[in-house]
Amino acid sequence: MKKWFILFYFSVCIHQANARIIDQDKFNADITVTKSYTNLDNLITSTDSARVSPYALIAGGSRGIGYAIAEAMAKRGYNLILIARGMKGLEEAKARLEKAYPVHVDVLSYDLSKEESATAIAAWCNERNIQLKMLCNVAGLGGDDDYLSLPLDSLRYMVRLNIESAMALSLTLLPLLEKNAPAYILNVASMAGFAPIPSKICMLLQKRPLFLSVIHCVTS
Repeated sequence: MKKWFILFYFSVCIHQANARIIDQDKFNADITVTKSYTNLDNLITSTDSARVSPYALIAGGSRGIGYAIAEAMAKRGYNLILIARGMKGLEEAKARLEKAYPVHVDVLSYDLSKEESATAIAAWCNERNIQLKMLCNVAGLGGDDDYLSLPLDSLRYMVRLNIESAMALSLTLLPLLEKNAPAYILNVASMAGFAPIPSKICMLLQKRPLFLSVIHCVTS
């Protein structure tokens, strides 16, 4: 019981933390990677002279952890494609990032819970021959209400957004990532996926598979 309490307390602390980039260029966010943050920095910043205008696509990149990742990528010279539902938030994020860093930011307004969104995003990238080097699946939904207090439609929406969108974007963008290999897929997960919170069982079960597949390297 003590072990689960410590794990639960740790997960709550993570969710309450405000994602920021710290001095050592690490992600202070709710992200677990199979390698150390230092190794991740080396991984995504090692380039060759042939790479031109690399892009990172961040699903859920207009605020929160997604915006923190977008800022980290911009700091490393990556152009950005930010995906979210609200255009106002996207435009505000674009303005802040382009003002602070010498990068280009594209914004696309899509509801990632819809089946056609991933296909449309991939088509947009392919039509423009985007040199995509990094896909970051950050979009997600949680909150105080969960399995016992939400209607079935809302729970299905949560599953589609938290799990299906990451699967669909990874699948539809994988050919483009392979074309620009080495390239990478980063999935945001949560230690909360291992915490015993009965009222949030739906959200926690969705976090666990992402935790087990956090970063994937696409090689030539």
